Amino acid sequence: MDAILQFLNNLGYKVIGQEMYSHMNAWLEWYSGNVKDFHNYQYYTGNEYIDMERYTLGMPKKACECMADLLMNDNVFITTDADEIIKPVLEDEENDFVDNMNELIEMYGALGTGALVEFKESNRTKIDYVIGPMIFPLKVKRGNIIDCAFASKIGENNYYVNIHELQNDKRYKIQNKYFSISKDKKIKDKKVPKGIKEIEYSEEKLFQIIKPKIKNNIDLFSPFGISIFGNAISENKTVDIIYDGFRNEFETGKNRVFVKTSVTQMKLGPDGKMVPYWDKRQTEFYPLPEDAEQGKPIEISNVELRTTSYIDGLQTALNLFGDACGFGSDYFTFKDGKVYTNTTQVISTQSKLYKTVKKHEKNLLKAIRGMVKAIYYLETGRLYTGETTVDFDDSIVEDKKEIRAQAMSEFNVDLIDSVQYYQDVYKMSKEQAIEFDKEIKKRQPEEETEVTPPDEE
Repeated sequence: MDAILQFLNNLGYKVIGQEMYSHMNAWLEWYSGNVKDFHNYQYYTGNEYIDMERYTLGMPKKACECMADLLMNDNVFITTDADEIIKPVLEDEENDFVDNMNELIEMYGALGTGALVEFKESNRTKIDYVIGPMIFPLKVKRGNIIDCAFASKIGENNYYVNIHELQNDKRYKIQNKYFSISKDKKIKDKKVPKGIKEIEYSEEKLFQIIKPKIKNNIDLFSPFGISIFGNAISENKTVDIIYDGFRNEFETGKNRVFVKTSVTQMKLGPDGKMVPYWDKRQTEFYPLPEDAEQGKPIEISNVELRTTSYIDGLQTALNLFGDACGFGSDYFTFKDGKVYTNTTQVISTQSKLYKTVKKHEKNLLKAIRGMVKAIYYLETGRLYTGETTVDFDDSIVEDKKEIRAQAMSEFNVDLIDSVQYYQDVYKMSKEQAIEFDKEIKKRQPEEETEVTPPDEE
């Protein structure tokens, strides 16, 4: 990252909001489940410090995975007025929009910011899915990134930088730059590969910045967003501390057999060598000096495990963590040694989850609409002026069967017409519903006047 910042600085650009990169690095550690100063620590035994490793449930990654699955999955449908142009690009094997977008949502949920970047390669429209540390804002207006550079590492010491700048004529100037870093840390420009233009112009914006719909309370004026668990670090520490204690409870609470040295003396083995009376890998045996105060040669310690207390405490900590991340207070459940997501009765009990998902959908919808415009421009050379709707998968927060039944009931008693029915059930815009209704009517016999919505499976 330092090399990219230096390269942009050499070109005369100043990256805005650089302070947030250190927070992204910290969030990445929590997402990875290994924070140096927390999961690796020293414990004082009374005589010396020993290195310890704290167990983790990996809840930051779990939270990002869950949010990504709620926002983007195979039940999300994008509808445009140019599906014959847009869908082949989204379904392209390399673009693989649904799966790659799901991964990007998980990553910008973790790091606070992500981006889609569209471009043309070998006469095919491609989509890059860029994560926060590779995004470099150059100009910001009212919190929106206007000019931006995107970077990627190619090989060991080679880098590619893609710079987008809005011109006075409302076109975007796009520069493609390549450079390498020598052993003595010097930056060296490289030629642009064959088939790639060094400078090109676009009448359409070919990138979209996406952030969780959460106000960045670390830097109020930063163009970067904040991780969905950025304000739940303390809660996650509590989760891991309790889980670590839960695991150690079984380690330290297992039965111990205290034996005096006279009992552990060696015996002559079949090969003529002295061997202990039992396998040294049997760690439940704990030798004591022969003159220990303990009376019997062998004593068994049987400690009662506090598993119930730990599980109750862990569940409370998970409730606090889930709530701080926007899932509500009972979304994560610890059961049978695993964390499950509570998908039962979510519709009636998870009002916070509903509001959170709907908030995040707004930013995602805006980005998808921008992406559609970019794809259409790259494919046709014309600006897209049509409608784009996204039918998000609201099955976790919305009872679709009930919505369909209610819409059908209202249609049957003439409270709504077929156009409104299509809007309510299929999430179409008004214009799309009108066109769809016209198409349905064309297929009906002339003598029929009543239009019946298609049956739902």
